[in-house]
This record gives sequence, C-alpha cells and structure tokens, in this order.
Amino acid sequence: MAAAATAQGVRPQVPAPDTYDGKPASLRGWLFSVELYFKACRLDFLGTDQDYCGALALSLLRGNALLWLRWHLDQGHAASLTKYADVRKELLGHFKVVDEIRNARDRLKTLTQTKGV
Repeated sequence: MAAAATAQGVRPQVPAPDTYDGKPASLRGWLFSVELYFKACRLDFLGTDQDYCGALALSLLRGNALLWLRWHLDQGHAASLTKYADVRKELLGHFKVVDEIRNARDRLKTLTQTKGV
C-alpha cells in the first residue's frame, strides 16, 4: 500500500469505497464502508466536510441509484442532496429493505404487555 507524507508523518493511502448500484440489501454495508473511508481520510462527514462528503458519496452511485439521483436532479431537488447526512437519509428512505419494515410491524403485532402500569 502506498503512503502519503503529511504534516503528522507518513500515512497510508486509503482505497476509495466501492460504488453503490441501488440494491437495497447492500445499502447499509455500503454506507458503513463510505463512512469508514471518510474517517480514514480524516474527513468530518457530519461537520465541516459534509458538502464534500455528500458530493463524493453521490459520485459513487451507479445503476438504479444513479437513475434515482438523475431523477432527483431533474426534479430540482439538488439542494436536498448537498450534505452527506441528507444524502444518507434520502438513500435510506428510497432504497431501504422492505422486509425491515415488515419485520418491525410483525414484531409490534405480537407485542404483549406482561406487567401492570
């Protein structure tokens, strides 16, 4: 692995995260790897670097995820996708696994009270 010189010394270069193609089952893992990348690069993805990190995350979209992004931009929703936290929220809202919601609903249906109030 190549290294880069920094003010603090030598630091290894971190490979860029994989792209995301819009498959709901892989979204949470992809977001995790993107956030690990930001941390390794010392980017404050929820603070001062959030606009850069949002743009970087969007540049990694492919397939259905890229079509979703194009639709958002065509509809004039670009302002809602500038910060990383907003990009993450929108991706989770659109590409969430349907079974997660169904499973939560099923667990709520079987919930029973075992003690008095």
